Amino acid sequence: MKIERRKTRAVEIGNLKIGNGNLIAVQTMTKCDSRDFTKLKTEVLKLQKCGAEILRIAIPDFSAAENFAKVCKISKIPLVADIHFSGDLALFCAENGAAKIRINPGNFPREFLKKLVKICKKNSVAIRVGANSGSLKFQNGKTFAEKLANSVLQNCEFLTHENFDQIVVAAKSSDILTNFAANEILAKKCDFPIHIGITESGFGENGIVKSAAGISPILKNGIGDTVRISLSDDSEKEIEIARAILQNLKLRKFSREFISCPTCGRTEINLKKVAREVFAATKNLNPNLKIAVMGCVVNGPGEAATADFALVGGKKFFAIYARGKFVKKVDEKNAVAEFLKICEK
Repeated sequence: MKIERRKTRAVEIGNLKIGNGNLIAVQTMTKCDSRDFTKLKTEVLKLQKCGAEILRIAIPDFSAAENFAKVCKISKIPLVADIHFSGDLALFCAENGAAKIRINPGNFPREFLKKLVKICKKNSVAIRVGANSGSLKFQNGKTFAEKLANSVLQNCEFLTHENFDQIVVAAKSSDILTNFAANEILAKKCDFPIHIGITESGFGENGIVKSAAGISPILKNGIGDTVRISLSDDSEKEIEIARAILQNLKLRKFSREFISCPTCGRTEINLKKVAREVFAATKNLNPNLKIAVMGCVVNGPGEAATADFALVGGKKFFAIYARGKFVKKVDEKNAVAEFLKICEK
């Protein structure tokens, strides 16, 4: 089964194209104080190495804006200036390397938006119009989801009236049902690329589960052109979870597919230990491969038949399969080493 994605217009974010069938991009945000250039530079370089494809940076004042301009010169991925109140900061960043400016509906007067559009056109800078449940300004709509979506759409209407179409939209909530409904409205009422996520999802397993539960249905409906997982955690974790969600929905391919059984009373080998070792050791294999580590003969052979390489446990031993065919039986102690030799061939 393949997810049929919503058709949108294309938007260029620096050297990256989104929408119109392009790959869904993984986005995150720096979390250091943007006024500390050394920390900002270090984090930007680290996150692009970790797989961030778009990176948003908060710009609270001109010190942060100046650092943003400097780091734009060394970043290999597009950087987004996150502006909430100061029009002067938005104009400065649009003139000094920003690939996109994020603004919040209702925070800026129309005359300012006209200036911003003019500069963004000149410098090929996109604009993201993003509203969330914590900063909603307009109150036009019966439901909160409608209010969120309409606040975004009203600003988009003004921007398109100014002949500007390099727009990305976002309507996020910390409530996953409101979030889903708001994105459905956006998808029906405009053809701009949509940035999706669950704002303020929390930390740890709770935040991960909430993000996956909230984002997956939106993606499954074909909605979403960029994704950010918003966790009270390191940005590297946000990237990791976003990639995992996209890969499990078969919308992107980042690394090999890995499956392992949950174990039960039939298991007679230390499957948890072996599975962890195989998982870590196969991360850099061909991303098109499917690796399976199973604990017994009930489901093991069936999973092995559909995997490129599989370890199927027995009583203190494993059977190795390659492309669905039995290769050999190995002792549990040597299973991982022998399995990796087969995989590497």
